[in-house]
Amino acid sequence: ISVRGYHRPRHDADFKSEDRLRENIRDTCGLLVMIIHSRVYLLHQTAKEFLVRNNELLSTDYINPNLQWKHILLPHKSHKMLAEICIFCLLLSDDFYRSLLEDLESQPTNNRILFDYSANYWAMHLRESHTKISESMAKSIMRICDVNSTICMDWLSIFWEKKSNTNLPSKLTTLMVVSYFGLDAMVKMILSNMGNDKELNAQDGTYERSALSWAAGNGFDDVVKLLARGRRSWRRKFTLLLLGNVSEINSIDASGRTPLFHAIWHGNAAVVETLIKAGARLEVTDNIGGTPLFYAMSYRREAIVKLLLKHGATPRSGDKMSTKLFFSAVEKGDLQVVQLFIDSGFDIESREGHNMTPLLLAIEMGYRDIIQVLLD
Repeated sequence: ISVRGYHRPRHDADFKSEDRLRENIRDTCGLLVMIIHSRVYLLHQTAKEFLVRNNELLSTDYINPNLQWKHILLPHKSHKMLAEICIFCLLLSDDFYRSLLEDLESQPTNNRILFDYSANYWAMHLRESHTKISESMAKSIMRICDVNSTICMDWLSIFWEKKSNTNLPSKLTTLMVVSYFGLDAMVKMILSNMGNDKELNAQDGTYERSALSWAAGNGFDDVVKLLARGRRSWRRKFTLLLLGNVSEINSIDASGRTPLFHAIWHGNAAVVETLIKAGARLEVTDNIGGTPLFYAMSYRREAIVKLLLKHGATPRSGDKMSTKLFFSAVEKGDLQVVQLFIDSGFDIESREGHNMTPLLLAIEMGYRDIIQVLLD
């Protein structure tokens, strides 16, 4: 609450002692909250129901005038406030949190909880605020998403460590970052300032995924539409009319997968349809033999299966292919596919056509991470 956008050096922010902060919170919130082990909790679920207005309730005429606090919190405004605080906090990371973390080396890690929270949730709060991004806010977002800055790498590494069981990709671009987090306004801004398609077609240095692939994998349809359309120029429009946006839509990553694969894994039918309409190939096979239709069938994405069949995807055999693909994923050490199969309820003891179970195969190949998920 003490962090503001105009703060720069560490001493600018007026941090109160914890005891003083407890008093301020109690004075403001009364009996609606309680503080336990330095964490603030609502007294009861009914407190949330009392304070937070349902988005469907447009009018407050039904509220008794004497109940001044009832439904006083609007979710989109709360998200906007939290987004601003998180962004300001991340902007302070260079000259503020570096010095703060140096002072806290011997202290518990929960002293840096605001920075960690900001790193993990700023983009979510911004999306949920559904607010029009001002010019000053856009500049701030571009600063924290600038992959050439230490600010971006600091918070992104914290986010990635918590949210993913994979390594943070190398050679990311700013377009990839804002696309990954579904920030359509920022994507539009970058596209409008592009002189060519180099960044649009760029792939990261680890998984070789494009901005479109990251956006599709996270289910951000508005961003996918923007990237599929690309930058605006008369030459590009002419090319799109003749050939479509085939190269970007069907860019293949290190695992042999196009953005369509990742959209299917996420389960977002709207994104899948957007990609198909933009020219996504349906009869494409990844490095372990999987096709878009097969993955959709394996993970019971009924709406997506119907969509793929409607647009001409060719069905292939069922259970035998499932087992073959699962063993292929284990043999090649593809942890992501193995985890998807397990999450879908696949029988990991299956050995149809094989002399050993998937676990024995993983042990033989020496894949510790896959052995662990199979044992879990």
